[in-house]
Amino acid sequence: MLNYDYVWDMIFHPNGAIEVKVHTTGYISSVFLFGDALKYGNRVGEHTLGTVHTHSVHFKVDLDVAGLENWVWAEDMAFVPTAVPWNPEYQIQRLQVTRKLLETEEQAAFPMG
Repeated sequence: MLNYDYVWDMIFHPNGAIEVKVHTTGYISSVFLFGDALKYGNRVGEHTLGTVHTHSVHFKVDLDVAGLENWVWAEDMAFVPTAVPWNPEYQIQRLQVTRKLLETEEQAAFPMG
């Protein structure tokens, strides 16, 4: 069982710098620890393994600094079929970062239903 809430800290420094931090809270993704399970996470209790997983956080700040000719890159993750290095006739699905230059502000919006 897992459930996360995120705490966003946005710090506006006197020199004009903006610092953003994201913290997770709640229950972690965990399983019973046995065998060689430490390959798949970290021990978080006597018999509990916190499993390896990913978090993606996206945010955009558009302050029109230095004019209107700004640009933004979107980063996401996609599963890509990849040959198994030790047995090339088999494939696995491997996470890979994808990057795309967004041409319009609308392309940066998330679909809401």
